Amino acid sequence: MKFGKEFASQMVQEWQEAYMAYNYLKTLLKDISHFRQRNASSPNIARTPKGSLKRRLSLYRAFSGLTSRCNNLRLSPKKNNEGEVILVSAVQEEGSPEGNYYETMFLMSSDEGGEYELVFFRRLDDEFNKVIKFYREKVKELIKEAEELNKKMNALIALRIKVDKPVIVSTTSQEINEIRSHMDAIQEVEMSTEGTMEDEPETSISTLKNIIMSSKSDLSFSKQELRKVEEKMRQAFIEFYQKLRLLKSYCFLNQLAFSKIMKKYDKQDRVLDTSLPVNLVLPQVTRLMERVESTFIMHFSNGNRKKGINTLRPQARRERHRVTYFLGKNMTYITETWLLLSSYKQDLLKSEARGQYMENIFPLCSLFGYIVLHMIMYAGNTYFWKRFRINYPFLFGFKLGTELGYGEVLLLGSGLAILTLAGVISNLDMDMDPRIRSFRTITELVPLGLVTLVFLKTFCPFNIVYRSNRFFLIKCAFHCLCAPLYKVTLPDFFLADQFTSQCLRRLFEEGNYMHALNTLKYCSTTVAIVMRTGNDQKWGKIWKIMAGSSSAVATLASTYWDIVIDWGLMRRNSRNPWLRDKLLISNKSVYFVAIVLDVMLRLAWMQSVLGFYEAPFLHRTAVIAIVACLEIIHRGI
Repeated sequence: MKFGKEFASQMVQEWQEAYMAYNYLKTLLKDISHFRQRNASSPNIARTPKGSLKRRLSLYRAFSGLTSRCNNLRLSPKKNNEGEVILVSAVQEEGSPEGNYYETMFLMSSDEGGEYELVFFRRLDDEFNKVIKFYREKVKELIKEAEELNKKMNALIALRIKVDKPVIVSTTSQEINEIRSHMDAIQEVEMSTEGTMEDEPETSISTLKNIIMSSKSDLSFSKQELRKVEEKMRQAFIEFYQKLRLLKSYCFLNQLAFSKIMKKYDKQDRVLDTSLPVNLVLPQVTRLMERVESTFIMHFSNGNRKKGINTLRPQARRERHRVTYFLGKNMTYITETWLLLSSYKQDLLKSEARGQYMENIFPLCSLFGYIVLHMIMYAGNTYFWKRFRINYPFLFGFKLGTELGYGEVLLLGSGLAILTLAGVISNLDMDMDPRIRSFRTITELVPLGLVTLVFLKTFCPFNIVYRSNRFFLIKCAFHCLCAPLYKVTLPDFFLADQFTSQCLRRLFEEGNYMHALNTLKYCSTTVAIVMRTGNDQKWGKIWKIMAGSSSAVATLASTYWDIVIDWGLMRRNSRNPWLRDKLLISNKSVYFVAIVLDVMLRLAWMQSVLGFYEAPFLHRTAVIAIVACLEIIHRGI
């Protein structure tokens, strides 16, 4: 893989604009190369006048340190030896506490074609200073967050002492000495004072004194409450460490990109010294990572370094061959059972009980089919999230290393599909067998057995069949049912949006009026459903007109919301016309295909208004199932 593609694939998606514009700098180098090739092939061509690049140079004049900040330029003390092409100097901008910025002086701008190289180094300055500025801003944010973690860690240490030594209820000198002895035992990791994490005994003692004084007002803490606080702090340290790792990766990638681009410049027939003397990876992040590791290992891993590091640096999940193997076996079983089910088709169509079967058994079987389709769509989502480096385990709050990949999700979905098809076949076999037909109870128990088996599998308390993920799903589903009583988070309303919405709860929590508008959109859908129900009951032409108009309004509102509000597309003045400024997928046609599919699938639900429930070759329940599947696919997209 070429470095440009690898560089783009390793970017943190939220920081795309802050990375060095590697591809653009490559185009500038191509301009230099093309100029030299033209001069080499046509030596009698007159020198290109510098005025021909006046317009192009002016585009960079507002950004280049060479033009706008030349008064503050201090050349590097390095001697201008023969063979040097550039001089890089650090300049302190007047009145700016942000630190130095860097300027490059191109020493051969008077050479033929030097204007092209001057453009290149001016843009190189801009990109380098952009990266440095972003890095410094992020370091400041992380240092502030480290200070907050400091305070919380001091409070946690003091809380541990209070829970372990509840008899300390005053602040005499003897008790302070006892506190100090506890602190000496806990304080085994020294922290620097250079703006990083500090964990001073005096701070913890003062925090403990405040907690002790509060005990006089009957404020007590149990060990269970302490464990909850420790778990939250543990998760906070893990998240903070991941931010540090991302910033360190950002520095490394950009430094590598600058190194690559300078090597490409050296290949432009310049066998001269063009090395950048500035090391981009600064030490603050590395030192802070070391402090976090030491603190986490000591206070959250009982001093076990291997365990602590494995928690802070989770290894990427490996694709298990057994998952692929069993998935392949399941697909084989599904094919066999489907072919077997097809053999019953003619008998079922000729059977007098066809209508009863479609009314009673088929809806239950289609319910499991809907679940399987939801799982297939979710598996597709996880595949693309992983491919485009979206950190969905962190966003959804999965425990580290427990998230399911698309293979595991498809394995579970295929297993449920096999159970469903087996249940359908056994029900049909017993229903059509004249020897068993008299035992109607046994035949009717097959669907109940299928439901019971799936229920037991879902709520099984043993650590089998991805227990943590099953319980995570149960918790989210419970929050969806009890939304007025619980604060909803991303996984909760992600699941709820697969069924309906939780707009009012989010409006109550966040106070964002957009959730109120989203509520109105869903209300229009509800009104349309009521009108359609009246139309189904043959209440007259007025109901049909009302059903059609309300459905049209709901469809238009929902389509607009999907494309413009949720997806942020259809921006006429965007850098990507009719899309949005920031695109995750480089192939723009994918977005236009998604827009067309969204419109088509939104229109599918209007079939009931247009009278397409009945089809000469399909039963009414089958049409309903097809429309429901289309809506599931729409929500998955």
